Parts: sequence; C-alpha cells; structure tokens
Amino acid sequence: QQFQALANNMAQLAWMADPDGQIFWYNKRWFDYTGAKMETIAGDGWRSLHHPDHVTRVVDKYYRCIAAGSVWEDLFPLRGADGGYHWFLSRAMPVRGLDGRIEFWCGTNTDVTEHRRQTQRLRKLARIIEMSHEAMLVRELGGSIVLWNRGCEELYGFDKSEALNTSIFDLLKPKNIPPCAEFDAQILAKGAWSGEVLYTASDGTDAWVDSRQELIKVGDRRLILETS
Repeated sequence: QQFQALANNMAQLAWMADPDGQIFWYNKRWFDYTGAKMETIAGDGWRSLHHPDHVTRVVDKYYRCIAAGSVWEDLFPLRGADGGYHWFLSRAMPVRGLDGRIEFWCGTNTDVTEHRRQTQRLRKLARIIEMSHEAMLVRELGGSIVLWNRGCEELYGFDKSEALNTSIFDLLKPKNIPPCAEFDAQILAKGAWSGEVLYTASDGTDAWVDSRQELIKVGDRRLILETS
C-alpha cells in the first residue's frame, strides 16, 4: 500500500520491466496521461505511444542498454490521451540481486515540454539580440549580464568577454540611477522602467542613453531585457 501510494502520486510517469526489458507494471500517472490499457502496452507495446519519427531510435537505444545492463536515458515525445505529444526525459536503472544479476528495471518519464519551449524561446531571444545593431543586453535580476550583443560593443566599447558575468553597475557605472538593489526593486514592482541613463564607456567617456528595461520570465528565471 505504501509503495502504491508513493508510485501513483509521484510527479513522473513510472514503470518496471523484467531483465529483458519487457514492461510489466506502470503507475497511475502513466495511464492517466496516455489513456492506454495495460493489455495494449505490456511487454513492448509502449512502442505504439511513441512518435513515428523517433520510435526506431528510441527502441534501438533502449534494447542496447538493456543488453549491456547499463543505465538508459533518452529524450523523446510520447502521445497523450488527447492525441497530442509531450516531450519526456526518460531514464531506467537496473536493480540487481545479491549475485549481481539484474532482477528488474525501474524507469521514469519526466515531462519537459514546457522547459523545452522556454529554452527555445530564450534561444530565439538570444539570436534576435545578437543580430541587432541596437544596444541590447539581458541580465539577471540583481545579478550579472548573460547576453551582450554587438550593439552594446559598438556603443559602450566593451566586448562580450569583458561584459558577460559582470554587473552593469560595475561595468558601465551608471551615475544617475539608484544602486542595483533599489533600482531592480523598482523594475520588479512595475515590470518595466524607462528613462535616460548616464553610463561610462570603456574609454571613460560619458554615454547618455535612452534606456528601456523590462522584466521577462524564462521558465523559473527572472531576467531584465535592456534596450538602449
């Protein structure tokens, strides 16, 4: 009862397979997500839930790991009860007896669909920023610069290697806005800030800019996008 309570309420889809990789048990979340019946997905029936573009690769790697007795890990889409696909990071580990032989396999599937979407969004944002001649940067809230485009290099004179992982308050030394914690608290409270900022360029000269700073969220990360 304790095992079933744990297995059926964990966040992941979970399953167990015999030493040859034939699956004989799934948790409740697996059935809730897939809408499948045990008689159709027992053994290697799980193949029917895989996207046709990926199933051959997945099956090949799975059985190679089973034969080798090594941990299996892969990333692929699984079809849900609604007919749509979610991406899952999947992993299976062998459970061995006292004699070292594999008695069964324990597997989990973790839904990473939203994480993939956010990662793709961040990559697109990074590409847009990188290609722009307008000065654009992204920094952690209260932290360091994570994206610095060629527009920033042209305007401020610092190249990417000098700027990344550095605070703009240390790098550009703004003279007319509050300290970092106070300034970022304003952005956090309102979601955005705009106005003129007096920065210091790499050669020590003043660089007045019309700046817009906007709070953006990428997954669990809170970042500030600044366009000047």
